[in-house]
Amino acid sequence: MLLGITASRVGGHHPLKGCERCFADDEASRGWAYWHVEHQLPSTLVCTKHHCPLSIAWDPITPVHRRHWLLPRLNKLYTWTEIQVPSNAAMDCLLRLAADSERLMGLPPATLEPERLAKGYQRILRESGLATEHGNLRTVRLVSLIKNRYRGLEDLPGLAPLRAIGDQWPGLAASLSRRTPRSGHPLKHLLLIGAISDSLDQFIETCAPRPLSGRTYTPSLAEEVTTFNYLERFKELVSVHGKSVAAASHALGVSRTTGVQWAKRLKITYKSRGRPVPTKTVTKIRRLLMKGNSISSIAAASGVSMTTVYRIVGAHPEVSEKRRSDAFSSQRAAARRSFSATCGAMSDKALKAIRSRPGNSYMWLYRNDHQWLQDRLSQQGRVSSRSR
Repeated sequence: MLLGITASRVGGHHPLKGCERCFADDEASRGWAYWHVEHQLPSTLVCTKHHCPLSIAWDPITPVHRRHWLLPRLNKLYTWTEIQVPSNAAMDCLLRLAADSERLMGLPPATLEPERLAKGYQRILRESGLATEHGNLRTVRLVSLIKNRYRGLEDLPGLAPLRAIGDQWPGLAASLSRRTPRSGHPLKHLLLIGAISDSLDQFIETCAPRPLSGRTYTPSLAEEVTTFNYLERFKELVSVHGKSVAAASHALGVSRTTGVQWAKRLKITYKSRGRPVPTKTVTKIRRLLMKGNSISSIAAASGVSMTTVYRIVGAHPEVSEKRRSDAFSSQRAAARRSFSATCGAMSDKALKAIRSRPGNSYMWLYRNDHQWLQDRLSQQGRVSSRSR
């Protein structure tokens, strides 16, 4: 939910997938079959090892009760459905998509930041004649290219974004290649990369920062593309060459925030250059935080940014714990009121009907306030099958 996946056309339902030939190989070499991580990626529909479609495992149990999926061949309730690949050309396309997915999954963090991706898209689109020198998309050509590339794949599981590409709307490219890019699901990036580039490596090379004249420590293109050894290079710039975290981050083409995270990960001591907040202001902010005021209102009342308030919350565990506890208590009270009101309005209905009513709060209470829920149901003479 936090990543926005459920709001995208990709959706948030990703059923388990597997390759029967991989399962047979696993049993022959290890004695049991297991789920392969690379097969579970939303953009992977075929097995790159055996060049065959994957099969989707489906069972009649609701997701909250799905506790038996540890190994693929232990559950006899699974219904296996092989993904139907319409043609050899479609298979080649899906194999490229699956291979790119595995490659992308193995890249180090921050290899492809949104701004870098957008610049790579713009370069390739201009060089291939799919965009003007000013960055305006040649819509007709681009739509034709993408439709021809993925023809017949629109109805395959997980490839719904392809339906958003219309004659006047290039869909994938329009939002991902902006100068100020919008966030996009990795599947959408992979689909666009597969349509406009010969390989993922070629695209990554296009996205790599160009060497700048007069900058001694900017890594070469070969170093960026071939090794992706960002962490070691970052450590060298700071520890050996005496660069600041900000300067080292700029030299590597990443944001200062990413550089700070790398420094923490590498346990590199650095001095923050942020403007110190007066002690009196910190005390005021802590007092307002303990009262439960919102972050935005505290920032406005104290004359600081919301980032500063969040930083103070993180620096004082007791404040963070108090706010977390208060938020939970408020949410619990609201859930209890909601469920009680629903039960009162549907006193003559079965529990199943109450649970089907929107906003009933049953599942939240089941997971977070189970004992109260059971007591409430017992008082009403109701029995939940989930408590057995």
